[in-house]
Amino acid sequence: METEVIVGRHAVREAIQTGHAINKVLIQEGVKKQQIEDILN
Repeated sequence: METEVIVGRHAVREAIQTGHAINKVLIQEGVKKQQIEDILN
């Protein structure tokens, strides 16, 4: 199994939007709720 790491909120958002399967997301402590919502919406 190959492991791929995506770094950065813009890269994660793009991966989600293009349909990539994501198994785990690590979120930096102190990130604002709005920033997370921006990635997921």
